[in-house]
Parts: sequence; structure tokens; C-alpha cells
Amino acid sequence: MEPKRRPRGMSANSETLNKLHGQIKALRAQLAQAKATIARLSRGNQPPLLPSPAAGLMSHRFDSLSPRERNIARLFLEYPCDKAVARRLGTKPQTVRNQITSILKKLGVDSREELVIFMLAVRPGRDGA
Repeated sequence: MEPKRRPRGMSANSETLNKLHGQIKALRAQLAQAKATIARLSRGNQPPLLPSPAAGLMSHRFDSLSPRERNIARLFLEYPCDKAVARRLGTKPQTVRNQITSILKKLGVDSREELVIFMLAVRPGRDGA
């Protein structure tokens, strides 16, 4: 009996399948790592953030904001979405957007991401100060 011949392109298909299996294994490893990270963070085992040496200067800049702007900045840290902050304050998202733009200018930061970093470094309390 003669061995069966493979149709043309069969070796290319098996190579493609092997590549796909390798990619699937890599993705499964990444998924497992991500799940482990999420589980660790949800348990609260992440290392604590240390206060920044410039936190005093940053705190002074934060204190220069009006009480309303401080409240919006705090809420933005909790809910980084204009709509969510607006709902909490009972205003329109456009109003919150405008106020955040004003806050960015007063604090000397260039983006919303920098505002979040600034707020994490300052860690203001909820007492309006």
C-alpha cells in the first residue's frame, strides 16, 4: 500500500495551526497573570504609595482652589468621567468639563491624567481643605 499524499498546502496549514496554538498559550499565560494581579489588588496587598517630596508645594496649589473646585477635583479622582461627576453634583457634564479645565490651569497640570496623579500625590481629605 502506498502512503496517502497530503494535499498541497497542508504543511502550511499545520504551521499556521502551530503558530496559533503558541499564541493561544501566550494569551492564556497573560490572562492568568492579569487575573492574579486583579486578585492581589482586590485583597489590598499592593505596596502603599509614599508621599511625594513635592507634596507640600502641591498641597499649597490645591489649597488655592475654591471649595467647589476642590470638591470637583476630589470627585474626579473617584469618578473620572464628567457625566458621573455631574450626576453627583446635580449639574451638566459641560459645566464639569469647564470647571476641570479651570482646575487644570490653576494647578499647572496639562491633562486629566496629570490631575489624577496630582490628586494622588496630595491626597486631600474630604473636609473642604
